[in-house]
Amino acid sequence: MQVILLSMGQVAYIIYEIFVRLSNVLLIEAQLLTLWVIVFYWSRYYTSLLEKKQLKDAYAELEISYHQVEHLSARVERGKIAREFHDTVLQDVIAVTMQLENITTLLKDQQPQAALTLSEHALVLSHEATVNGRKALSSLRDETEKRTLSFNERLVILKQIFEEDFQLTLQINGRPDKIDLAPGTINEVIKMVSEALRNVVKHTGTSVAIMNVIPQGENVAISIIDFGDGFDETEQNKSNHFGLKGMNERAAKIGGSVTVDSVIGEGTTVKVIAPTK
Repeated sequence: MQVILLSMGQVAYIIYEIFVRLSNVLLIEAQLLTLWVIVFYWSRYYTSLLEKKQLKDAYAELEISYHQVEHLSARVERGKIAREFHDTVLQDVIAVTMQLENITTLLKDQQPQAALTLSEHALVLSHEATVNGRKALSSLRDETEKRTLSFNERLVILKQIFEEDFQLTLQINGRPDKIDLAPGTINEVIKMVSEALRNVVKHTGTSVAIMNVIPQGENVAISIIDFGDGFDETEQNKSNHFGLKGMNERAAKIGGSVTVDSVIGEGTTVKVIAPTK
């Protein structure tokens, strides 16, 4: 066996190399840990942003539903339902939105632990708001289905809501008073039309819309037209914006269809086809 004798300088150099390599390993581990922490809290932050957007959309939809209930209640002496809806569901949604805004502020101030704690509380509130919302909407749906308002009467109410509360001038062409739809079909069509009008308010940059109601054999074609900003249909289909997935599901439920045609800078047409009685 050969014994290799090293000088003090060589030993020192070897120890130095070992130290440098260990330092590099520790540095890499520290960097990986830092990266993991950043990714973790960024995912929480991104989730919070998504939840905030979803809650804002839900709030807008609930606000429209609330106004519809308010108008209907006035006509059939159901004011109590509208007040309860406002005092429970909308307040829950507002509370969760405020929590998410606080989470965003904490993350910007680099307080991830406080943001994490608050996000857990926000999730609890969100679940409670969802339960309360489902109960309220179920109750309102049952009440709505018991009413005998016609398709035309529902359109008149919807027109009034968007003109008074959302400053959207809506021109209705055709004879919706001659269209006979089943009660369940009326409910789904009104929800689809409401979603289309809400998109006009939110996304088009215009305050005017046209609705054409045209009989087509055993169906009715309802077109909501605006001459606003328009959008790229390819990009829109990829990201599933504007609630079109929900509209398509509603249309399929009643044996109808929804199509969207849009040109950037020229406007958008949403066409709903629904079966008549």
